[in-house]
This record gives sequence, C-alpha cells and structure tokens, in this order.
Amino acid sequence: SIADKINDEELTERVNLVTEYENKIRLKMWSFLNKYQIAAMSFEGKRKAAENSQTPSEFLYSLASAEYSDEENQHEIFLALAKNKNISEKAMKILAKSEDTTVQWLMVNNCNVTEDIIRELVRDYAEDDILIEAIAKCEITPLDILDNLSKSEDEWVREGVAENLNTPPETLAELATEEDYSIRQAVASNPNTSGKTLSILANDEHSNVRINVAFNANTPPEALAKLAEDDDLEVRNTVADNPQMSSKTIETLADNKDNQIGRTVKNNKER
Repeated sequence: SIADKINDEELTERVNLVTEYENKIRLKMWSFLNKYQIAAMSFEGKRKAAENSQTPSEFLYSLASAEYSDEENQHEIFLALAKNKNISEKAMKILAKSEDTTVQWLMVNNCNVTEDIIRELVRDYAEDDILIEAIAKCEITPLDILDNLSKSEDEWVREGVAENLNTPPETLAELATEEDYSIRQAVASNPNTSGKTLSILANDEHSNVRINVAFNANTPPEALAKLAEDDDLEVRNTVADNPQMSSKTIETLADNKDNQIGRTVKNNKER
C-alpha cells in the first residue's frame, strides 16, 4: 500500500496537514452557520449565549462580530462577553475596540485578557486611570508594564501594582517607601514581598501596615518578635496567628494578659 512506502514521520506529517485543513473547513462552516443562527435568535437569546461559559468560543466570536439592529443593544452583548472566560483572543480584540471602556474594564478586572491585549489597552487608553488601575491589578499584566505603572503619578495605580500577586520583590521594595500608607499596606500584605522589606515595614508608623506585616508568612521571626511587643493589640493578636513566629515569641505572647491573644497562640500551636 501507499502507507507502506511512506515512513512514519512523513505519514504523521500528512495526517496533521489533513487534520489542520479539516479544522479550517469546520471553522468556516461554523462561522457561516453561526451568522444565520444568530440572525434568527432573539436578543435575549443572544445575551444569554454571551453570558454562558459553556457557549463555544467560535460562537462567542460570532456574537462579538455580528451586526445588531437599532432596537438591539450591542453594548449589553459586549458587557456579557467581556465577563465570559471562554472568549477567544480574536473576540477580545473586537471588545478592546469598544467605545465604552466599561467593556475593557470588565475584561481586565476578570483577567479575561492576554498579554497582547493588555499591551494594546495600555497603548490606547493610557489616560484612562480607572482602566489602567485595573490593569495594574491584573495578574496577566506583563512585568515590564507593572514596572512602568509602579512609577505612575496616580497613587491608585501604584497601589494596584502593590496588590498584584505577580509584582516582583524588587518593585515591591521600591513601593514600600511610598508616602501613601495604603500603598505600603498593600506591599505588606503581598506574598511576594521579601523578608527584608517586611522587616522595614514592621517599624511603620501606621498600625494597619504593621498588622499586614504580622500576617505575612514571609515576615522573619525577628520582625515578628518585635511586633509581638507592639502597642497595638490587633498587631500582637495577628502575630499570634503567624506560623513563622519563634518559640520565644510564642512564650512572650502566651504570657500576654489579653485572653484573645492567649487563645490565638494556643490555636496556632495546635495546628
């Protein structure tokens, strides 16, 4: 047979080419059928399909690219699509061009974007502080953009970077020196913040920052020992719940007159 004359590698390559061709034909057929199916659907049916996470991504793309009558609200469809985790990147590209940045905000706020879309939004909507703040918080945002946003003039954007779980320790160390205590507070709670930075923040004048340091699993035992003697009861109580505290710190807190701290220490030791 012909197959016997073709080695396995060549046969596999030919099968892959045929499969790729079949997939392209199938997608074109879906697109064609989707167009007419969408035209026959009620607006409510379209909206529900846009919301449904089980709707195939190709159908969602067709909803994004469809034409809508004056009586229909395309904006509602876009809002629903922006929250759907099943949309494809080509559907995202359509939504990214929406005139209402609420659509883009929903996409970013749900991290329903790709890095390329993030870069496109930063380029096109650099002056939209609300959208840029959402980008600063989104875990999809590339590190180079996070680094640039950490130097933003908008403190809400910088705070968003401080909250982002992908922000590297070096950037968080810089944000730890901010005058705005809410930014330092966000740094203190970030699991990427280094022990060195947390040790510095353990001396912060704001108790909310120190509470977050006391809660952070990266806080060194020496810093926890210092916080165990903090004037603020909530700080001491939070230290008592931190599994990283040393045995000496446990003894210090166990002797504390506050019953709640004693109970917290006991619960921590029993884990």
